[in-house]
Amino acid sequence: MSLDGYLLSIDQGTTSSRALILDINGNIISQKNYEFKTENINNISNTFLEELSNKMNEKIGDEGRVIIRKSGTEPLIRVMVETDTKNIGETLIDEIKLSLNHST
Repeated sequence: MSLDGYLLSIDQGTTSSRALILDINGNIISQKNYEFKTENINNISNTFLEELSNKMNEKIGDEGRVIIRKSGTEPLIRVMVETDTKNIGETLIDEIKLSLNHST
């Protein structure tokens, strides 16, 4: 599938994050939604987040980038994944979510 004519939309909220892939006509091709567990955010160290971010960036290489950090204004972890393909992005997001859930 060619990625020409598709748009990735990310809706970042305080309790969840949603990513949508839309075609040129605005039809939803794919979507993922993740609810955040905010009660244990303070138990996650900045060192852990930096190491996780570095690990994900090593995996993605030159095909994108990953940023993972604590919010400075809300009790949540902010995650940004930029990739060349949907599959790589979804795989990284799933792995990040699993790592964060196991760290709390």
